[in-house]
Amino acid sequence: MFEADQIQSFNELEMEVYRYVVEHMNTIPYMRIRELAKETHVSTTTILRFCKKVDCDGFSEFKFKLKEKIGQKDSLVLIDDKAEIDRFFTERFPSELFQQQVEEAITIMAKSGTIVFLGLGNSLPIAQYAARVVSNSGKFSVCISDPFYPARMVPNLDATIVILSISGESTQLLELARDVKNTKSTVISITSNPNCSLARFADVAIATGVMPQRRKEIDYTTNVPVLYLIEYMAKKLENRKSEE
Repeated sequence: MFEADQIQSFNELEMEVYRYVVEHMNTIPYMRIRELAKETHVSTTTILRFCKKVDCDGFSEFKFKLKEKIGQKDSLVLIDDKAEIDRFFTERFPSELFQQQVEEAITIMAKSGTIVFLGLGNSLPIAQYAARVVSNSGKFSVCISDPFYPARMVPNLDATIVILSISGESTQLLELARDVKNTKSTVISITSNPNCSLARFADVAIATGVMPQRRKEIDYTTNVPVLYLIEYMAKKLENRKSEE
């Protein structure tokens, strides 16, 4: 992010945005585009043009990439997740697009005879918990902990595959997702990054948008939004069954 050729392409107004972003990296992810425009004394059009020059389709993608950049730093102090969790519940979860994606996923799961949850690392126990909670709604749900499960050997597999991954870039899960795409199954992804590789494979991609936090090889990203989402979807499934 912020390659030399990109910086050289900035005009005077875009350079003002760049300087402000560099000096306020930790607060930009929580700002709205109009707030940034006000602080930098430029138009929202200038900010969108700035985002385009750093290979982002819009301000939302720019903020997410910036959060990833912050999260990749081996900081001495890990950031408290309260602000991220609050933002998920007050901004992302109530949004129309997010609700549409969740409802689409629930509809697919409700029609499916089998629901398979997959996850690795910190996402594995979440996947195991998800399978147990969704089973409470009467749906046959299992968790596969083996990322090398030969899905390609079951071409008639007709299930809903829910893949949990914080980054959405795990090689093993991406390969499994490719295999699943060759079956009759439907893939739902739940990640933090809406622009990750796994989201592109999925039939329905749900992203919590929380900031990744890593120190060296250890992932400290919060899974609170994912846990809430799983329980929310399970209860929705139960309600739909009761209404039938």
